[in-house]
Amino acid sequence: MEIIEASPAQHELAADYTLILYYGDHPDGTGRAAFLDREDDRYTLEPHAPDSFYEKVKRLDGTAALKKAEKFVADHPSATGSCTSAIVNDNGIRLGFEVKPLYEPIRFGTPDILDINYEIDGFKVRIDVRFTNLLDMGM
Repeated sequence: MEIIEASPAQHELAADYTLILYYGDHPDGTGRAAFLDREDDRYTLEPHAPDSFYEKVKRLDGTAALKKAEKFVADHPSATGSCTSAIVNDNGIRLGFEVKPLYEPIRFGTPDILDINYEIDGFKVRIDVRFTNLLDMGM
């Protein structure tokens, strides 16, 4: 699996997606992330987290899904924007997109505080969302 910073191309926005809104367990909403899972492929993105940490919204066109994802991750007082990246399998096929927040560096020491990893097993892609090591060490 590879993550490439890239917005969806126009033809990709025409596809339908399942939008995964990852809340995590931080009470103030720090560390939210969103994932756009293409519905027209055999792969399924699945957060490795309790069901209460995320919700899924099915059958959204790409434009609506991306707009909702960006709004969702920006819903934090220290968020300054977002970063969209393509989730690409080993054959170079885009399976979907991740959208994560960027924060004021003064607050956390870095704008990107999430470490998101993907593990593929057959046609299931497990998503593991954690805070970066800097935050784990109490930064």
